[in-house]
Amino acid sequence: MTVDRAPADPAAASRPAATSASATLLSTPLHDGALAAALDDLGLALLRDLSAKGGQGQANAVTSPLSLAVSLGLLHAGTASAGADELARAVGGTASGTRLLTTRLPAQLARALDSSRAGSPLTMANRVWLDKSVVRAVPASYAAAVSQRYQADGIVLPLASDPRGARQTINAWVSQATARRIPDLLPEGAIKGNSRVVLTSAMHFKGRWSQAFDPAATSTQTFEAAPGRSVRVPTMSGERMVRAGTVDNLNVIELPFDGDYALIVAMPPAGHTLQALETELEGLDMASWSSQLRPLRCTVTLPRFSIAPTARSLKAALVGLGVRQVFSSAADLGPLLGKAGKGVQVDDVFQSAGITIDEQGGEAAAATGATVSAKSITLGAPSCAVNRAFVFSLVHKPTGLPLFVGKVSDPSKR
Repeated sequence: MTVDRAPADPAAASRPAATSASATLLSTPLHDGALAAALDDLGLALLRDLSAKGGQGQANAVTSPLSLAVSLGLLHAGTASAGADELARAVGGTASGTRLLTTRLPAQLARALDSSRAGSPLTMANRVWLDKSVVRAVPASYAAAVSQRYQADGIVLPLASDPRGARQTINAWVSQATARRIPDLLPEGAIKGNSRVVLTSAMHFKGRWSQAFDPAATSTQTFEAAPGRSVRVPTMSGERMVRAGTVDNLNVIELPFDGDYALIVAMPPAGHTLQALETELEGLDMASWSSQLRPLRCTVTLPRFSIAPTARSLKAALVGLGVRQVFSSAADLGPLLGKAGKGVQVDDVFQSAGITIDEQGGEAAAATGATVSAKSITLGAPSCAVNRAFVFSLVHKPTGLPLFVGKVSDPSKR
């Protein structure tokens, strides 16, 4: 990780650093099912937390387990003792989470970004923002770790002396990195006079369907938002090859984008609520669904939908996943700030994510930031109709990485 001072021009500071796929790949399998399953579980846990709070428009929500995992990886590299173990378990579920964060996730992320170099639509940028008071305290080992694993660079900002200006600079960088899809990751007050470090991960996806839908074929159709309640929404339609099947009593369809990406949609049986589905998904192996589907040529009907980015705190959700020490006075961030690391703790973790699906394809973006402060489908038939509430995952097929996980119960709402 190279550390530079913020340019005088805020726009220049907002330009993402070039990301290279330099991680070692030879020791990891091309498709890491355990990593994909761990990130699926992380995404579903965040969705359940949103539903419990009635957040992000209530009916529809999207989160990025990949962006969060990378931010937690940046934090994990700077955390010692029990705090590091808690972060690892939040991602991997067991002690194996340490290897997921330090080896397997970086390797698979490098593969996905290599796909991006070949024309795939994914871009990601990671950055560590440092107050000038702590720059010299950052150990070379931390800088090397986050640079090698996540291609993160470092920028010096007056976090403590100019919190408002620092927030504007960071948000401008995130906006640039997400093609202006996420203009305000950090809300007012996220950076304070005692802020020392901000860790950010920004990701943008814009892909075209392998076969676009004809806008002339889009019509208003009925969509079952919940048993007994329907809405009329613009619905795309077109005959195409997909992969589909019944998995874990769910109707699942996989719609390919150009390149190595796909949108996987899963609907519960007729009469089941989306809330029940979210509960039932806990413990299911979503990462294995793709391998259980079969090719099918059918007429796909899929509602257009858009979920607007909304910045939110993930602190409560992470505490619910067992991440506690880094948020407390017992935090030990020595690997990040040397001797000064025992006088600081993580203030909060914010994420903003959004997605739009239309006739041409999909566009989605996510950004995650951690602030550190001084202490229905008819299968086998000619119709594949997505006409009731569903969950979805946007995945990188070769590695199985879920970029985004979300739910839609009312496509008429943003």
